[in-house]
Amino acid sequence: MPKEGGDPTKPTLSKRDLKMALAVSLSILTAQAFKLKYPFFTAIAALFSMENTLANSFKAGIFRILGTVIGAVPASSSCSYDQEVPSDQVEACS
Repeated sequence: MPKEGGDPTKPTLSKRDLKMALAVSLSILTAQAFKLKYPFFTAIAALFSMENTLANSFKAGIFRILGTVIGAVPASSSCSYDQEVPSDQVEACS
């Protein structure tokens, strides 16, 4: 949204836009440094963790990590390694 009296056809960048671009860029670079298979998921997580302040963004990120870990425990326990796994489900449990 342009400022009052500004040109409505001229795109403007807000601080939040720049913060989102920086967060996505850093998350992709970090994911590539760790050689993650799907680095775009880190960009999605960075966007979903964006809040109005740095402290709130950090808190949202911590809650997202905790939620992922809490969800991963029962999910990984459902992948039994002592049973035959159908070939179409091998990647999900590896």
